[in-house]
Amino acid sequence: MDRTDVQLTQNEVGASNAEHAGDENLEDLVRTLHRQIQDSDWLKENTAEKWMADNPELAKEFFKQDTEK
Repeated sequence: MDRTDVQLTQNEVGASNAEHAGDENLEDLVRTLHRQIQDSDWLKENTAEKWMADNPELAKEFFKQDTEK
């Protein structure tokens, strides 16, 4: 094994470790998001009906496009 091979192997190990750490960080973020969604009343307060009342023109366009499909 020459110096280039050793460097490539070290880079592969480093990339693998970084990818694994990224997976763990992503899992932590997803868990935190899930917990926050479960603990939040946002979905109870922000219903589709409320959105349609707040955005009548946009809702009209949305349903128009939906029926054209």
